[in-house]
Amino acid sequence: MMNPMMAEQTYQQGLSYARSIQGERQENLRRALACYEVALQYYTAEAFPDQWKQIQQSMTEAYSEVVQERLFETQGPPTLLKPLRRHLVLPQILLLVCVIVVILALPATVIATTYLARGSLACVSGVLNIDGSTALRPLVQAAAQSYMQNCPGAIITVGGGASKTGLADVERGHAPISGIDPQTDPGHIAGKDVPIEIGDSDIFASPVQHDLVDHQVAIGVFVMILNRDVTNLHNLRTSQIQGIYTGVYQNWQQICDHGICGPNLPIVPISRTVNSGTRFTFEKYILKGVATVPGIGLERATSSGDAVQEVEGNSGSIGYAPLYLATQAHDVTLLSIDDQDPANVSLIQQNKYKFWNIEHMYTREQGSLLAQSFLAYLASGKVDTLIARFDFLHVNVVPQSIRDQHVFETQ
Repeated sequence: MMNPMMAEQTYQQGLSYARSIQGERQENLRRALACYEVALQYYTAEAFPDQWKQIQQSMTEAYSEVVQERLFETQGPPTLLKPLRRHLVLPQILLLVCVIVVILALPATVIATTYLARGSLACVSGVLNIDGSTALRPLVQAAAQSYMQNCPGAIITVGGGASKTGLADVERGHAPISGIDPQTDPGHIAGKDVPIEIGDSDIFASPVQHDLVDHQVAIGVFVMILNRDVTNLHNLRTSQIQGIYTGVYQNWQQICDHGICGPNLPIVPISRTVNSGTRFTFEKYILKGVATVPGIGLERATSSGDAVQEVEGNSGSIGYAPLYLATQAHDVTLLSIDDQDPANVSLIQQNKYKFWNIEHMYTREQGSLLAQSFLAYLASGKVDTLIARFDFLHVNVVPQSIRDQHVFETQ
C-alpha cells in the first residue's frame, strides 16, 4: 500500500538511478523513470502540487537524456537538442520529449505508457510470482486477473503455500509455488523453481526478516464451522472451543449453548498445519496460548479450502476457515463466538468479535516495479468490489486504535 514514506523512498530511488555512474546508463534511466511513475501514483498534482512538479522536472531531465543517448546512437552527437532546451519552457520540453520518445520507440522495459481504466496508475509489463496465505489468495488472484486484463503485458501467478511459506519464499527470493492449478497457470510455472517477489500472509513477518516490507491490504475475518451432523449448536464460548481443542470435551453432548446441548457424536477437531497464518490467528485469539493436543483430524488441512472440505466430510467435526469460504460451503454451520456474530462488521470494529487479523503482502525491500504497481492497484480502490465479494474489509474500516489493540492483545 503506497504511503508517504514509500512514495518518497521510491522517488529517491529514482534519483539514485538517475545519478548512478555504475552499470548501463540507459537501463539506469529507465529504472529512474519507472520509479518516478510509481511515486506519482501517490504524489498527484491535486494533492501534492510541489512534489508533483519536482518529480515531473526529474522525469523531463531523464527523458531528455534518454532521447539524447538514442539520437547519439542513431545519428551521432545531438547538436541541436541542447541549444533548443535553453529556449523552451517546461511544458514545451515535455511535449517535445514525448514526441521524440514515440518516434524512437523506447524499449518495453520502460514502465508502460498505458494506464489502467478510470485512473492514473501506470501498467508495468513483466512477470510477477506471489505465494503465501491461502486465505488471502482468492482476493489476490482475482485482483491479478483484473490487473492483467487492464495490462496485457503483465503475467501474475498467485500460489497458496500458507503464510509462513510465503514469508520464507519472498525472503529467500525464489521457490516452487504450491497450490497452482496447471490448467489456469498464466506463467506456466507449476512445479518450477521461480523468483518470488510477494509473500501473502495473515500474520506479521518475523523480526529477523527485517528486509521485508509490509503492505497491509485488508482485514480478514475467520469463523468456526461445524459439520452438519452437529445439530442444535450455533454459538460456542471461547472456553468451550479451548476445551474441544485440548481434549477436555470428547462428545458433543458435553457442549451446551443456552441450555441446548449437541448430539451424541464424537468430537473431531480439524486444524490447519503449522505454517498456516489462519492457525496462528486461531491459536492467538481463540485458544489464547492454550496448547492443542494430538488427536484424530488435527493438522490434516493444508489450505483454507481443505479445512472446509474436511469439516464437510467428517461427521462430528469442527474447524475454522475464512468467512467467505465458510459462507460458500453447503454442509457446514457457521458459529458465533461468545454470542458475537462474525458477519457483523461493527463487532469487529469494536474488537468484540476477536477472530480476525490484518492481511499482509510482503516484498523484499521495495520490490520490483511490477510488484509496486500491482500493490498500488490493490490500494487504489479499483478492487473494492473484489474485497467485498470475498468478505474482506478495508484496513481503514477498523480504527487504527483497534488494530493496535488487536495486534498486541495477549490473553
